[in-house]
Amino acid sequence: MTEELLSHLYCAYEDLRKQGFSYGEAMELAMANFGNEKEVGKQLQHALYPYRREMMLSLSGASLLIIYSTYLLQLFTRGNAEII
Repeated sequence: MTEELLSHLYCAYEDLRKQGFSYGEAMELAMANFGNEKEVGKQLQHALYPYRREMMLSLSGASLLIIYSTYLLQLFTRGNAEII
């Protein structure tokens, strides 16, 4: 994925150099045309891990369910809920 992104960035840089821009101008324009780094990062994150948010919410819910089940089991079987 990194190589592909760098390849696109390099192609944009080369096109700008052919249009007559200097090294620094071509590099800055290529990166500016590529997009906002935060938005690109967010889109990459979503492309690589599309269900990350749902997985984290599911794990959180399952953890809470296990904790409450353990608490209630201790409460009903032992009469107290002291978990050490």
